[in-house]
Amino acid sequence: MYKNFTNTYFIGKKVTYLPTCHSTNDIASEIIQKGEAIDGQCVITSYQTKGRGQRGNYWESEEDKNIMLSLILRPSFLTAYEQFQLNIAISLGIFDVLYNYTGDGLTLKWPNDIYFKKQKLCGILIENCIKGSKIDTTTIGMGININQCNFNHPEAISVSQITGKLFNLEEVIADLLKGIEKRYFQLLNGKKDLLKQDYLSKLLNYQVFAQYLDMRKDPPEPFEGNILGVNDKGQLAVQRTNEIDYFNFKEVKFVINR
Repeated sequence: MYKNFTNTYFIGKKVTYLPTCHSTNDIASEIIQKGEAIDGQCVITSYQTKGRGQRGNYWESEEDKNIMLSLILRPSFLTAYEQFQLNIAISLGIFDVLYNYTGDGLTLKWPNDIYFKKQKLCGILIENCIKGSKIDTTTIGMGININQCNFNHPEAISVSQITGKLFNLEEVIADLLKGIEKRYFQLLNGKKDLLKQDYLSKLLNYQVFAQYLDMRKDPPEPFEGNILGVNDKGQLAVQRTNEIDYFNFKEVKFVINR
């Protein structure tokens, strides 16, 4: 199951498959630490016991129903300052492919989750290892709800629920790796402005006033804001009543009312 993929140039040419594991990102990190990582290598599992998401959240997934995958890259052409460019490229690559399955209603939620309308379809966790001023290795973990139809959390949704169809997971993974590689090559070839323009055009609440929680406050402070964009550091620029505020990861929470 999950042999090496042949529809790409380098991503997915080596696949490590585990029927079950605690976390594909942790397994990928262990491979890197042992010095055994190959650029484009994938770690895939059918079931995670301790899958991780942004903010340390647990990723809920039934066995053999969804995609749980980590990808190892060596983007040494990027400096540490440019690491959010990688977030943009990877999230767009996944978005492009999922859009082909779901159609309209798909959005990118900063920094790199993917939602269908007001429900979460895909979570992405990117962990970079910096050496000097450059990114040495990157581990990209993704959890994508594909065929699961029952969730404990009402915020979650799957491609199957959206379309009413069931999908071959290996075929979807092949599409995803090809889509990610396409956007990654755009980044490698210096098309950063194009990537950012595409990212903003798909961004949830872009140039729309919506409700948020300022997580820097204790207790978190509700406010209304208008997303103006994302700066080079990856900070979210939000227009508040009389100012523009910049948020780092985990400093702002979207209030999504279903």
